[in-house]
Amino acid sequence: MKRAPTLKGAGKACRPACHHNKSAALRGYDHKWRRLRLWYIRQNPLCENCLRVGVTRQAADVDHVRPFNGRDDVLRLDVSNLMALCRACHNRKTHASTSPPVIESQQS
Repeated sequence: MKRAPTLKGAGKACRPACHHNKSAALRGYDHKWRRLRLWYIRQNPLCENCLRVGVTRQAADVDHVRPFNGRDDVLRLDVSNLMALCRACHNRKTHASTSPPVIESQQS
């Protein structure tokens, strides 16, 4: 089975190349998103993930808790579906959601 092509940068594979074929605006990150993102990060300047474990870190990204499917999806601009994250938490979450599951062999 042939794998989807990946782009490499800084030694780490990123999402399949097809993800990069569309502009950010076509993927749903248009002026409405940028305005909402700016407002949200001003309201939530600290990483919400880190705060849960008692760590204070500056948020750098606004992430969708549940992925949205296209510009018309109501989850795209739903404030209750957003989370302010530091770069490390955002990268960890993004990597976990794009990595294939690890299949462990079962031993009898």
